[in-house]
Amino acid sequence: MTKLKINLNNVIFKSTLYLIYIKLIFSYLTVKHGWWLRDVPTNAERFNFLGVPENLSNQVEFLLIPLLFSYILWNYRRVKRLGIVLLVIFLMFLINLITAQLNEVRLIDSITFSLKIVTPILFFYAFLIFYKDKPDDAKKTVIQTITLCLTLTILGLLFFHHSMNRTTEQWPIFFAGIHTHSYILASIFIGIAYLLYREGSRLVLAIFLLLSFSCLHLGYNVRTATILYLLFLSAVLYLLHDLFKYLVIKLAVFVPLFVMLLFLIYDSDTLNKFSSGRLNMYAEKFEMLSLYNFLEILFGRGYGSDFNTTESWWWAEKGSHSDFLTFFIENGIIFLGFFTILPLLLIYNSKKPNILILSLVLSYYLSSLISNGLAIRPIAAYVFFMVFSFIALTTHERQTLYYEE
Repeated sequence: MTKLKINLNNVIFKSTLYLIYIKLIFSYLTVKHGWWLRDVPTNAERFNFLGVPENLSNQVEFLLIPLLFSYILWNYRRVKRLGIVLLVIFLMFLINLITAQLNEVRLIDSITFSLKIVTPILFFYAFLIFYKDKPDDAKKTVIQTITLCLTLTILGLLFFHHSMNRTTEQWPIFFAGIHTHSYILASIFIGIAYLLYREGSRLVLAIFLLLSFSCLHLGYNVRTATILYLLFLSAVLYLLHDLFKYLVIKLAVFVPLFVMLLFLIYDSDTLNKFSSGRLNMYAEKFEMLSLYNFLEILFGRGYGSDFNTTESWWWAEKGSHSDFLTFFIENGIIFLGFFTILPLLLIYNSKKPNILILSLVLSYYLSSLISNGLAIRPIAAYVFFMVFSFIALTTHERQTLYYEE
């Protein structure tokens, strides 16, 4: 029976891993051109040599979800506090059910965000469980994933059409869209940086951090992905030398003050333009929330209620560009509270968590606070949480932080 359980664990986890690889490999078919590239044939039109469905990468999720839930339910006793995580997830789905009933929307639509949020986090725990006593094998899997992502990125650079971001021409992308692509690159750069940090070659690490940051910023200019990587980069520098530690502390103090100063110096139109229209959109969303009744504050107005047309984005129908606002508007403040709690449970047992782990949790929050972040981009979140899980697996406090005795 034990042998059967071990074999079954192996089959389920490996199946999950290879399905994620399939999502990554075929995600190029889901790349859509915006207004500026509307006359350019899509990847699905030019490069679908196998004739697979364009949304195959998304359809794979319907296989991943039951596999991940099965694996976690089978092994949840092997990780500390995983029962609490599962309870929070259950409550999120319960809120979705109530929201769907109150607003007469389909349940499958109502649970969409929950599935996007929780499945990559479940993969984080599945990775921890499977590689508990096999850190070398975990390293091989991370390197294998990084190699795959870099290979696909290079193929995109060689053969695909250039992308656009904020009316500016950017490098070609492979993974779904320029934001998702940038989040995946940021995640694999985090993985490479961590591997170099563990090897102790500081000069190589410093060169890589500079080159990878430049590549991410100059090649794609997705600010939230760049900030995500910058937070981890700062945490690595903090650990490298006391000089960097001093600089990072100074930046942590003065950057918020500098941002506040900008709000005092510049007018709202200038700030709104710099934020790509976000500030105007946020103002509209807060006005919408001010009109909510008590039940709507608790449970939201349901799937799709976040979308509206705005002058800031050429009268196109857009959402909040903040996952926190979207979750509040569509699912209510209780759901938003559970979403906020969930990532914190990853470091719940630590009185003083590793700064690298802390930077990853903070970057996850920040990506969703000021944009449509990792929380609703599962293909990028799978890569992010694989790297996150590997870092957690190899940290000195991993036993007290994650594993049952």
